[in-house]
Amino acid sequence: MTIFRPCIDLHAGQVKQIVGSTLQAEQIPDTASHPTSLPTTSSSIASTNTDPSAAAKDPSSLLHALTKPAPAASSAEPALKENYVSHLPASYYAQLYRDAELRGGHVIKLGPGNDDAAREALGAWHNGLQVGGGVDEGNARRWIEAGAEKVIITSYLFPSARFSLDRLKAVLAALGGDREKLVVDVSCKRVEGKWVVAMDKWTRLTDMEVNQGKSRFSITMFATFVTIITITNLNTAHRSRGSRSALPATNAFAFGPCLDSIHILAPFCSELLIHAADKEGLQRGIDTELVACLGTWCRSVPAEYQPFAVTYAGGGRSIEDLENVKRLSGGLVDLTIGSALDIFGGKGVRFGDCVQWNCRQKVKTRPGDSG
Repeated sequence: MTIFRPCIDLHAGQVKQIVGSTLQAEQIPDTASHPTSLPTTSSSIASTNTDPSAAAKDPSSLLHALTKPAPAASSAEPALKENYVSHLPASYYAQLYRDAELRGGHVIKLGPGNDDAAREALGAWHNGLQVGGGVDEGNARRWIEAGAEKVIITSYLFPSARFSLDRLKAVLAALGGDREKLVVDVSCKRVEGKWVVAMDKWTRLTDMEVNQGKSRFSITMFATFVTIITITNLNTAHRSRGSRSALPATNAFAFGPCLDSIHILAPFCSELLIHAADKEGLQRGIDTELVACLGTWCRSVPAEYQPFAVTYAGGGRSIEDLENVKRLSGGLVDLTIGSALDIFGGKGVRFGDCVQWNCRQKVKTRPGDSG
């Protein structure tokens, strides 16, 4: 059943809400360019007179956190548009989600300088949050040991913007082969009516298409098989005429379509996280067609890999969007709402209403888990 999934987006060590399409792959965050400061001690947090437990029940108690507007983008980041910059630490939001029993939320590190903030969040809710951003086979296990429920793998899977199954297998192996600990982020941009996975803060397109993958992947595999057989036969004939040399090998995938994803990834992970990058942070409505397709594709995942969770993010602007996602996906896709939430300075959605929505669905997480 569709539930609300919370988020903690980190940029330059701070919790922010950013218009996704304005992120620049080459940006090097500079915390000194932002005048807001992070409270780092219990006394400074207490000075805000905020009780996370009470806040989960009464979002109006969070209004103090909404009075500080986002600072203007610095000259070092001329294109970056920040909807909201919090003066509260990541651990505050982690505790807020914990008190409201909102499991399955994601902590996303947008660039360098965010590891400490991510660890603070995981410390506030051990085994309750997923973490992504810069995760690879070398550090995936360390993030689990630091308290992440799951790790989210993104750009590492796409060296030179091409999907690497070997890298996916390596990350899974680093996690002891436990696919329940792994989430794959296939955030995408719409290109000529298709959804193509984007990497490097959604600035670079890859060769993978967000799709069911079964028929198109079979066609590609068939083309590969035919090519191999053809080259083998030609080489046999070539040698039979007395030549010792072989014909040059052909990269069969070079002429194939964009790689599809759902059926390729399902055996190696338990969830997909999908930001509609063109919608992210704009609060102009969700990508209804993508959500409907995700529901259909998720339903087609083989039973041996079920339950297979999918979380969509991008464009959420009202509590009605949860009902829309539920209807469009048949209850198989979850929704993250960011910039529109009152806890992030938004005016479209009350955090308390999202908590109540989840309570009405009679679930606390997907898949089921207790505190």
